[in-house]
Amino acid sequence: MALSFRLVTPDRVLFDTTVTSVSLPTPEGMITVLPHHVPLAGLLVPGIIRLHEAGGKEAEVAVSGGFMHVQRDGTVLALVDTAE
Repeated sequence: MALSFRLVTPDRVLFDTTVTSVSLPTPEGMITVLPHHVPLAGLLVPGIIRLHEAGGKEAEVAVSGGFMHVQRDGTVLALVDTAE
């Protein structure tokens, strides 16, 4: 099973993709969201979001902070101020 991941800045949608897991920087440290994760909402701090795709591919995005929401349907939404 996969997760639907969406990374949104005030200017645009940077990612709208399917991943096997995603690691996010929070005030408590990095958390990794896998399929069937419990619903969760929280803060993001400046750091790196790591996207783990099928076939072992990875992508990294630097973010300045924001909010994240893990939904019951397996969608992970990250709303950030800036990303590169």
